[in-house]
Amino acid sequence: MKGRRMRSIQCLFLPVLFFASHTFAAPAIFISPHASPIEQTAAQELQRYWFAIHGDVLPVVETSPSESNASGFIVAAADRLPGLPEAWPFGLEIPINDGYILHTIRNGKQTLLIIAAEMPSGVQHGVYGFLESLGCGFYFGGDTLPRNAPSFDEIAKTGPHESRSPVFAVRGSLPWHNFFNSPTAWELEDYKAYIDQLAKMRCNFAGFHTYDTEPFAAYEFEGKLAGGEPLVNTSKPTWGTQPMSTDAFFAGTGRYFAREYFGAASSFIPDRVQAIHAAKEVLRQAFAYAKTRGLKVCLGFEINGDPFDPGVQKQFDARFRNLLKDYPMLDYVWLWQSEAQGVNPAINPKARSLWKSHADRWADAFGGVNEMERREEGARLALFALHARQILKAMRPDIQLVMSGWGGDHWLHCSDFYPGLDKVLPKDIVFSALDDIQLSPAVSEAYGRLSPDRRRWPIIWFEWDGDQWMPQPNLRVAAAACRDARAKGCQGLLGIHWRTRGVEETATYCARYAWDPELTMEQFCERRAKDLFGPEKAVKIASCLIALQDLGPRWVGGAGQMECGPFSWSAGLPEKRGGLLKIALELHGMLSPKAPTAFEWLFDRKRSGKPLTAIEDLAAQVDYVLAYDDAALQFLPEGPLDRLLESENAGDVTKFIRDSRFSEALHLYARHIRNKGELGVLATINAKAWADVRQRAGVESAGLEKGPEMLEKRPALLVLPDRVIVVGARDSDARVTLQIRPLGKRRFDAIPLDRMGRTSFAFAFPEGAHGPLEYGIEAKAKGLRLSWPEDFPKHTATANVIPTLPCAPPVIEPATVQPVFPRATALPERHSVRIEWDAHDGEAYEVSRNGKHLAAVFDGWFEDMSPPSGKSVLYKITARNAASGQTAAAEARVDVPVLPLPDPPRRIDAMPRANRVILGWQSDAANAARYLVLKRDAQDKVVQEIYVDADPGHYLQISDQVDPGRAYGYTITAIAPDGRAGPPSEKISVEASREPLQPVLNLRFDSDQFLKGLTRLAESALVLGGKGWAQLPPQPEWNPNYSLTLALWVKMDRLDGMPVLLSKGAWQQSGYFLQILNRQIRFYLAGVDTLDAGSLPKGQWTHLAATYGFGEMRIYVNGEMIGRKRVQGRPRTSDVPLLIGRYGANDDAYFVHGMMDDIRIYDVPLTETEIATLYRETMRK
Repeated sequence: MKGRRMRSIQCLFLPVLFFASHTFAAPAIFISPHASPIEQTAAQELQRYWFAIHGDVLPVVETSPSESNASGFIVAAADRLPGLPEAWPFGLEIPINDGYILHTIRNGKQTLLIIAAEMPSGVQHGVYGFLESLGCGFYFGGDTLPRNAPSFDEIAKTGPHESRSPVFAVRGSLPWHNFFNSPTAWELEDYKAYIDQLAKMRCNFAGFHTYDTEPFAAYEFEGKLAGGEPLVNTSKPTWGTQPMSTDAFFAGTGRYFAREYFGAASSFIPDRVQAIHAAKEVLRQAFAYAKTRGLKVCLGFEINGDPFDPGVQKQFDARFRNLLKDYPMLDYVWLWQSEAQGVNPAINPKARSLWKSHADRWADAFGGVNEMERREEGARLALFALHARQILKAMRPDIQLVMSGWGGDHWLHCSDFYPGLDKVLPKDIVFSALDDIQLSPAVSEAYGRLSPDRRRWPIIWFEWDGDQWMPQPNLRVAAAACRDARAKGCQGLLGIHWRTRGVEETATYCARYAWDPELTMEQFCERRAKDLFGPEKAVKIASCLIALQDLGPRWVGGAGQMECGPFSWSAGLPEKRGGLLKIALELHGMLSPKAPTAFEWLFDRKRSGKPLTAIEDLAAQVDYVLAYDDAALQFLPEGPLDRLLESENAGDVTKFIRDSRFSEALHLYARHIRNKGELGVLATINAKAWADVRQRAGVESAGLEKGPEMLEKRPALLVLPDRVIVVGARDSDARVTLQIRPLGKRRFDAIPLDRMGRTSFAFAFPEGAHGPLEYGIEAKAKGLRLSWPEDFPKHTATANVIPTLPCAPPVIEPATVQPVFPRATALPERHSVRIEWDAHDGEAYEVSRNGKHLAAVFDGWFEDMSPPSGKSVLYKITARNAASGQTAAAEARVDVPVLPLPDPPRRIDAMPRANRVILGWQSDAANAARYLVLKRDAQDKVVQEIYVDADPGHYLQISDQVDPGRAYGYTITAIAPDGRAGPPSEKISVEASREPLQPVLNLRFDSDQFLKGLTRLAESALVLGGKGWAQLPPQPEWNPNYSLTLALWVKMDRLDGMPVLLSKGAWQQSGYFLQILNRQIRFYLAGVDTLDAGSLPKGQWTHLAATYGFGEMRIYVNGEMIGRKRVQGRPRTSDVPLLIGRYGANDDAYFVHGMMDDIRIYDVPLTETEIATLYRETMRK
């Protein structure tokens, strides 16, 4: 029997295997008659895996072992343990954080192995922990079984006696939607497979983020479905992919796909609303299943806008409530700060606004954040958090709020706000941000500075969002990050990822570290080698696994390709490639001395139809990387393919492509596929890499979509969570049958599987099946017979079909609303009245003055920034329960004193221009609402009044049109919010220049003098197709000393990637550039700062300008300012050429696809009026 068991471990990444022949043994599994569903599932899992290991079916008995005097396992929560000779916790520490106890009781001839915990989820962890101690391995990709596990009697001799508690209370992951290798393409069975493995890995958390371009947090608002769009498939471009049908996939790889295009089923529903609802339903059912399996679940969306804007408040409120209604099973809701807003906030508060008041209120709390705009962003996050928390406290107090974003000390810095948020937000709000995108050995230092009672869960990157076709080994760094998170007092640790099996080493290490904080990377690799390859090969292959880790990203190094942007070929490094070749030879030698490559071995006639063993799978991965890297060397820009296209032998291009190792790479990868994400990788390689080669070579088909002949002769059966793929059969020939029977029975029931398309068949257990089952799959076609597992029915697989439990929200009794007791204080120095009261959970507060509505707030604080000076006013605070709508009002009368008048500007800058005078001053009077500029002629007569809104902390400018050569005088007076004028400034006199302002560069494209690469001129403009640019030699006047204006016209054909419109320098080095990043405009000025604001439309001529001067950076689109930022520092000059349409680095992602014209550089900061004038005067017809 043991000889037959040894073969079961070879079927890694598949459901658990066991043997059909078995005998029943004496021990039983005892559970309480009142066992919870999770305890019942835990007992079934123990029964199933014990059977898979030993071939014995242990009965699950709902009775006390004392009644039968039988030996066996007791699987129960502590409060449901039967009467035993020893009492809980059996002389051990009571486990915490859903930990468990393993204990042995010997009572005469009776031996009882106790698996118990304080809560049902802990019981489940105990079962899987016990199975791991027997030698089982649980990974994202599947399970492994021990070859020689001890029997019950052998276990009983030594008898476990331990209390196990994880060092992290929250353990799990964040699978990220967007790419085709991610949950974007998942169906319910894919979610279930992921959830099952999380549970087996003794994790307890699954969370998801959603963009507004995704369907999961879409909500009804004013009769429309807002905040979401359907999922996409390969029929549309997305994240750098090109539209492509699977029929057009390279080298026959389209046969692995069921449909004409690849994507989730909901993405093919033509009606937008129905498609959105269908995708939400899949996620809803996945969450319900996760709850059934004992996991906590979380979903959240990004927060944008002014938290006191009534429209923003209304939409946020509607969306948040809709989320609670759509997903009643949620344990957590997280609010996400949008990407990059941690370093470059998208908006700033208006002067004397309520948001600005709160920023001032919390200025000390956020004192560790240097820039004023970022401190204001911290206040914005806090205000949205308070709003959301009050809704939760009223409607779902069982749900916790989590604040998240893109963070890390070396990346986008959302975590910088946590120390400030820790001081201003209630302690029941969790902080959990993405950490550094390049995994760091230390999580953000901010976590170590939070209050001890603040829950914090860093989210490390199991993989980064690029190069996800290749390995991303990072175990050494991940191990250090785990230790650092624990040292900083973090109560949880999560990981972001897109793939599942592709990140299983890092994910499994983190999961096991939580239960064994002494675990080293080397120990993990040794155990993994033993799990996968057996004890005989473990030592040798463990060294291979460690060597692969040390090779680093892609195993061959190199830049790789961007997952979130346009594709570019990149080859590895020779020294890395040499190291990988050495490992490949070792693995090939273990396969067969006569097999020089895994490709030849896998497609050997003698192995036809057999599943991959673990060592074959690893060898296939290594050879895939090497084959792809070989293909990359052929397809690099200006490499062999391009040289062939430019030669007289261009007709040989089809043969050149067919003979490259690209086909070999794709088919090595394809035979490795075991889940939907890996299908998504294959689809993405085609829609990016193959699309690039096909476009450059000018080949539409030419037979290149046909597979190698050997595939027709080397069939295979691939089993995924939701489908079975028969490779090597004709589309119309294959028939697939599921053979299924109850655990340990003799007779199989044959169930034909429905065809999904081509040779893919829908894999699902029959409705009504539940509990532990054993099964196998048989495929038949003309001249073809395949089975899975290998040698079925001699070997079978097991599954535990777990019914999803209904999820109903708890019934919440609405709290009684009582009037608050407002305390009002006049603040003359701020020209305001501040009102405070003791806020209650679950309430919103509407504030009015003399019957006029002022704002809705969500804690006990409000500042009226425009009270009437010297008047008696009545404030009304109406408390409203966020669930029931019940209200209670309270009033406070305030006698506002005569408030002081604002001071005038201390300094006024005057700059004469032709026909204009530019005035500038700091808006530093906190109690000013606006400024009055009086313009006087030579006789000191007032000839014009100009009003400018105040904006404390910012530099204000006006551009006044005048007659050249004439003298004018100006005074500036600050105006209080109630309209009273303060004292005027000293008068300044200035004479307008007669010379018109000239740019130091005005580039119009009426010749090809500066053109480089694949570019041309059309419509008197520069046409850029992704590989062309204009280049001008450096000029000293193009380097800013204290001021700068960049202006240009652009029409973008594509907005993906990171196109650089204009560049004279490099990031974090010197110079400046204008760029589109994440579809947002970026203005970078080395030595000063970065400003991200606004966006460009696609396919429309648009005027873009960026200015720097007087301590402020600004961005304008079509003459309107759409972003600005107070800055410090001095520009670092650059002596590199000026590049139009590209960045200095030669990466496809940086090149512009579109047209550009009228590029100007000024050595002064143009004013808002001048920018608007420039836009009108240069507008393209």
